[in-house]
Amino acid sequence: MRSILMPTETINRDLDFQVLLAARAVRSGVQVYLGRLDAMKRVAQEVTGGIYIGKAFDPFFPDVDTSFYRSMKDRGFVVLHLDDEGAVFPGDEAEWIRTLEMRIDPAQITPDDYVCTWGDWQRDFYRSRGAPTPANVRTTGHPRFDFLSSPKLRDYYRPAATRLKECYGDYVLLNTNLQIANNGLGLKHTFTKRFGYDVTDRVKKTNAVDFWVHTTKLLLNLVKLAHRLADEFPKLRVVVRPHPSEDQAWYRTVFSGVGNVSVIHEGSVIPWLLASRALIHDGCTTGIEAALAGVPIVNYRSIEDARWDVYLPNLFGRKCTHEDEAVSAVRDVLEGRTSAPPREALPIRAEDRALLKNFEADDTFERLLAIVDEATAAQSKTSERLLQIRARESAARALEHAKAVARLVIPRGRVERAYSHIKFYGFSNARMEERIMNAERVTGRRLKLKIHTDNLLSLSEG
Repeated sequence: MRSILMPTETINRDLDFQVLLAARAVRSGVQVYLGRLDAMKRVAQEVTGGIYIGKAFDPFFPDVDTSFYRSMKDRGFVVLHLDDEGAVFPGDEAEWIRTLEMRIDPAQITPDDYVCTWGDWQRDFYRSRGAPTPANVRTTGHPRFDFLSSPKLRDYYRPAATRLKECYGDYVLLNTNLQIANNGLGLKHTFTKRFGYDVTDRVKKTNAVDFWVHTTKLLLNLVKLAHRLADEFPKLRVVVRPHPSEDQAWYRTVFSGVGNVSVIHEGSVIPWLLASRALIHDGCTTGIEAALAGVPIVNYRSIEDARWDVYLPNLFGRKCTHEDEAVSAVRDVLEGRTSAPPREALPIRAEDRALLKNFEADDTFERLLAIVDEATAAQSKTSERLLQIRARESAARALEHAKAVARLVIPRGRVERAYSHIKFYGFSNARMEERIMNAERVTGRRLKLKIHTDNLLSLSEG
């Protein structure tokens, strides 16, 4: 049995493309494991000669723990390094380079590994940074964008989008990405070295404080806009979708009692986009997804600052810097005076296309599967010890349950548990049933699902 492992960091963002990739990859003798990173680490200890697709390092280079990666290599794994943050960077090009350097150091991977980049610009950069096999640094794009650009794959979300439209009627989607200002783990977590706050370095400390002030102003302006929209358009619903790293309860407090504002972070953002009248955002990856899907965009940049403005998603939609402009832009969408351009007419240059392959092609799944086949062909010894995998998961589940009970009596533990639950709320048959049906409908292939624990599942040929 050959095993493919894919870590699921954020279920609402990752799971759908992983299920669809698994549906395309499974065949006789091939099994795909999906799960939380700690579960992937346990599975990897019982697999020889596997394929790993995703981030193998955390958090940031050069201060990164490579022990899990090295243990996989000792067991004959080939790793396809696919990052979930590959083109949506703040600042100028010099800052993009610093970000890429933090995400992965290609000089530290083995010659048989692959680096799958979102665009040619990232590919060329990593090839120039000491990749042991430059030809194995490949432009693939990211598969989650194919769901927007491919009409066939967009059908995967058709049932969910239909339900949302029936449930919420006309709504605009307001997406936020303001963890620095509204940290899901609390303000204390923002003011740490992980987010650049270093009291021993005056420059770093000042930059971190400046960034916090900047994002806090953006946050307040978005809240003010949502209240204004709720008053101006009483028959319109404003759906506020916080980033999973933000404090969801904070938004529910500031919109308390406003009947046509809903704070919801459920499922993938894609069906929410497809069922919406428009997207409102500032620097969110959702701006790219909406552009590929042909959804009208209101790009509300209430404060412009080149140090932190996010370039790529802010290319699209109607640019608004004042609240009145944003309200007018929403009104124009609702009254039919504004529509979104098709993908081939998006306002992007060749340099922009070099940042994201999905602007010009919707074959990311095929590109990744071709690399999987190439990597598989080069491997010889493969095995997995299924009974040991199940035993490890059972033991881990019992330990986790005991820790969860202990956290319930500790205030900080309750906050951390709620934060983690938003990102990874666990697998269940009820949650997986529609995903499996959608993947089977789109691919024409049958899948067999096995849920081992809340944190681990496997998919094989049905």
